[in-house]
Amino acid sequence: MWVRLKSIQRVERQGKLQTYNIGDWIDIGKQTAMLWLSRGEAEIPTFKREAALVTGEAGVVIRAKSADPFQSQFNLAQMNLTLSVGEPCIAFNKTMIWDPTVPLRTELISVGFGMLDTWEIAAPLYSYDQLAVHLGSEEERERTKNVIRDLRVPVYDTRLIFVRNCDATQNLFSVWTDEYTVSSDERLAFMRAFYRVKPLCLALPISWTNPNAYSDAA
Repeated sequence: MWVRLKSIQRVERQGKLQTYNIGDWIDIGKQTAMLWLSRGEAEIPTFKREAALVTGEAGVVIRAKSADPFQSQFNLAQMNLTLSVGEPCIAFNKTMIWDPTVPLRTELISVGFGMLDTWEIAAPLYSYDQLAVHLGSEEERERTKNVIRDLRVPVYDTRLIFVRNCDATQNLFSVWTDEYTVSSDERLAFMRAFYRVKPLCLALPISWTNPNAYSDAA
C-alpha cells in the first residue's frame, strides 16, 4: 500500500534497515500503513486523475528498442493517455518514459503524473545495493567520478521516468543525450547529466520497476 510519510521511519527491507524521510513515498504492508495513517505519521494525498491524465497534457513515450507491448499499449490508451514510440524525450507537458521490459504497474501511473505538480522529474532508484561504483567500465566510472566526485551513490533507473516539460528538464535531456553518445552505460550517463543540471527530482522506491522487491508490499 502506497503512503507518503509525514515522519521519519526506519523499515527493514531484505534484512537491512532503511531510513525514509518526511515526504518520501513508500510501498508498505497494509497493516503498517494503516497504523501510520492512524497516528498521523503518513498520508495518502488525493491526485485529481482528470487533471493528470488528459489527452495532450499527459502522454507516454514507449522505448522503441523494446518489443511491441500490444496489451500494455491498449491499457495505456484506455487511460486517456497519448502514446508515442521512440527514444527518451519530453513529448508532452507531462511525460512518462517507459521501457516495456519493465512490468507496467498501471495503478502508479496517475500517482507518478501527480507528483509532477511539485517535482520536475521523478524516477525510481535502480538498486539499494548496486551503486554507481558497481556499474559500467572502469573508464565509464572514472568519467562519472570526474562529475559527481563520489561513486558511492545510488543511480536512477532510466527505464521508467516521469518528467515535466520545463527548462531544467529540457536541459537535462539534452545533456543526457550528449553523454550517452560517449557512454556504455545509460544509467551513469544520466547521472552525469543529472549532476550537471540538478533538476528538482523525486527518487522513487525501487519497487516501482521491481514489484517483487519487497515481500511485505500490499
